[in-house]
Amino acid sequence: MFNSNVEDINGLDKEGLPVRVAVIGGGIGGVAFAAFVSNLLRGNPDQRIRIDIYEACATLTEIGAGVGMWLRTWKIMQSYGDELTTSLSRIAPSDRDLSETERLAFAFRMGQGNVNNDQNSPFFELMARFGVLTLHRAGLQASLASHINVDDLVEIHFSKRLSEYNTEVFEGRSIVRMKFEDGSESVSDVLIGADGIHSAVRNSLYKQSGGLSGQPPEPTWTGTIVYRSLIQCSELSQLFPDGHPSSKGPVVYFGKSKHVLTYPIMTPNAKDGNADVVNMVAFCSRLDLEGSEYEGPWMRSVGREVLLNEFRDWNNEITGLLKAVNSVSLWAIHVLPALPQYRTGNVCLLGDAAHAMAPHQGAGGGQAIEDAHVLAHLFTHPSFSAKNISRALEVYDKVRRPIAEEVARRSRLNGMMYELNASYDDRAGGLSREERLLNLARSIEELHDWEWTSRDADILQDGDQQVSLALRLFEGE
Repeated sequence: MFNSNVEDINGLDKEGLPVRVAVIGGGIGGVAFAAFVSNLLRGNPDQRIRIDIYEACATLTEIGAGVGMWLRTWKIMQSYGDELTTSLSRIAPSDRDLSETERLAFAFRMGQGNVNNDQNSPFFELMARFGVLTLHRAGLQASLASHINVDDLVEIHFSKRLSEYNTEVFEGRSIVRMKFEDGSESVSDVLIGADGIHSAVRNSLYKQSGGLSGQPPEPTWTGTIVYRSLIQCSELSQLFPDGHPSSKGPVVYFGKSKHVLTYPIMTPNAKDGNADVVNMVAFCSRLDLEGSEYEGPWMRSVGREVLLNEFRDWNNEITGLLKAVNSVSLWAIHVLPALPQYRTGNVCLLGDAAHAMAPHQGAGGGQAIEDAHVLAHLFTHPSFSAKNISRALEVYDKVRRPIAEEVARRSRLNGMMYELNASYDDRAGGLSREERLLNLARSIEELHDWEWTSRDADILQDGDQQVSLALRLFEGE
């Protein structure tokens, strides 16, 4: 069903032919866009769009192990029907309640200091409607991919890494010519760059646009490195016969300039429908290094002893957890500065290519899905055609960019709070340590609850509100 044939300019939009849409990148954002369009056009005999996904790898591959899905994103998935949500439920633990009832999302626990395991109860429990659904990232990508209409609507071309694109005029209209590293070329009516933080589309977009001056924005280091590992639940239960909090649900362990995030997930190898591994992500930050250049590879393998040394003064819940680690990867967390726009002409950016952000609200994947959600509805509007692509992308930019920028701001601040670097150190009023921790937790809750409430709907409209606004603007309101 998937192939790597590249069609020429004769397949571009003419009277009665579909608009050709090229998507660079087959990650969660690009695949979600194709799946959403497939759903919206299901049973429509007048399909006015054709999608080609160009993936650099030989297969669909996702970097990273776990991903959290909040109610806001789950509602977008629900809007595309029971088949998609049923597919997602199959990669969640079998006992996971998918109703919108309020439940524990994260337990906040202290990680730093000499606290015995039996004394270290949570100092706050973050409750949320639906909670947070923790999934295996590759499983999410595969579930979305399984809902792509690859027979009539979408083709996926593997081992196609974009080097650059150029815009041309063909028979009075703008087209995009893509050049790939293997020497091949392809053309399209519209180009979507879903190719991540190192986006080749973004780099070319700055070179091609008269409205964007200067060099393409470079990702900047946040001053944070993160250690990632998957820990077998079976091994953890041997070390903690009475159970470890990390195997029971999502936990954030707080410490000065460090924090550890853990949650159980079910991998494709799970045999009994239950979570079989704990996704462990340990953060170490230097605020004074934020914005500096990171020296060395952004991702590499390190020994377990490096991780143990970083957290040697933490309590035995953490040191014991880390002793169960086998392989560890180190990542230097980079983000993009706020871009002046996500589109120019018939080209736009999606996901990390547009707004790579810190991971401290578990919102990066959700924001890519929101991008895909809005674009899919614009591109399947009855009046969408090659003549108004630029208008559709202008609306997309107007709706999505302010929201993604606000989420990025909140994510950065959230990380500072987890690491006791924002508001916690304010000792005004003579508050005790316990009172300051409680105030900090409530501030995090307020900063975070846009993921499951409508309290900040004027700033962070949900998926339905964004689509409604986008379609009104597209129709000329």
